[in-house]
Amino acid sequence: MDMEIYKAMCYSLAKAYTTGVRIYQDETPLYYYSSYYIEPDPFGPFLHQITDSDQEAGIITTSLYQFYAFLTLNPGLRLIIGPTRALNEDGKAMDELLATLGVGKDEKNHYVRWLCSAPVIHIERLAWLIVSLMTSIQKRPFPVEKVWKEKPSVSMEESVRMAYTERTMNNLEDMGISLSHYIQQKKIEEAKKLLQFSDRSLSEIASLLNFSSQSHFQTIFRKSTGVTPLSYRKQTKMIS
Repeated sequence: MDMEIYKAMCYSLAKAYTTGVRIYQDETPLYYYSSYYIEPDPFGPFLHQITDSDQEAGIITTSLYQFYAFLTLNPGLRLIIGPTRALNEDGKAMDELLATLGVGKDEKNHYVRWLCSAPVIHIERLAWLIVSLMTSIQKRPFPVEKVWKEKPSVSMEESVRMAYTERTMNNLEDMGISLSHYIQQKKIEEAKKLLQFSDRSLSEIASLLNFSSQSHFQTIFRKSTGVTPLSYRKQTKMIS
């Protein structure tokens, strides 16, 4: 295949999976496309993990539990897909990545939102995607067992938490529910408990559940339940 065909492949993959796709010749970037283009490219700090690998194809996992998949097009020429959504909420790991990338204070919130809204693609789905691409490129079967996987060393507690988060995200994706909607639902459920079983003020509840303001909390609560927080409190207090 010539470079124009490889570029067309990258463009199609980026559109299909809503993430970034690149072509590198050794350590030199030749092409990059993302449906949500952002600078600097978050892939930079992980370049050597891929260029130094002697594997034909594989997947690396970052400290934020994001995946980058790669496959060899020609000797030294590699296609790289990613990142997937950050599933590790460790603030230290995020701060270290942003510092490495040189993301400024004014850009931080936007950049973090972008990393946390990237697509959720399970590592096994990525592996099978690579198998499909390698089989097509090489014109011969490429077994999934040949897809090399590298994961960062994490504690058992972190591993369990990440696995649970990943399963939750996959379940939400299957149900067609966005992460922001899921979080909002959980906040409203907790707000109902606080309204019924505590005497906390609305401003305290709004602050405790990380709403931007009391007014925002009241608006979201009424939209979700059909009644205001105070009305809900009165109704449930009378029942209990």
